[in-house]
Amino acid sequence: MKEETTYPDGRTRTLVYSGVNCLGFESDLEYLFEQDKLIAGSYTLRRGQDPREFRRKFEEAYGEYAFKFKLDSMQRYFWDVGGSESYMDLPGSSKDKHPPDLHFISKQYAGFFNNL
Repeated sequence: MKEETTYPDGRTRTLVYSGVNCLGFESDLEYLFEQDKLIAGSYTLRRGQDPREFRRKFEEAYGEYAFKFKLDSMQRYFWDVGGSESYMDLPGSSKDKHPPDLHFISKQYAGFFNNL
């Protein structure tokens, strides 16, 4: 399923695809465009999937994370993947309600550092 939203500024829009495959995990994919250029995106895993296995699969594909830190009740892992910065937010415990997600932000985007 595809949803498209255009923001009031007329320059920013999102595309959301539900039920896509990310490294073998069912997720929702959201793209963020500004002035018709892709600036960011994210995969949000569906409930009931193992977030630690998701991180392991990503590391198989892109190597070990560059650094990590704790953010509220979550662990945030960072990778430098060519033209984009990628980070993954994983719940700190099984009781955490926030689903695991993977974000990528284009380094060409002027607001790049504001989004991390």
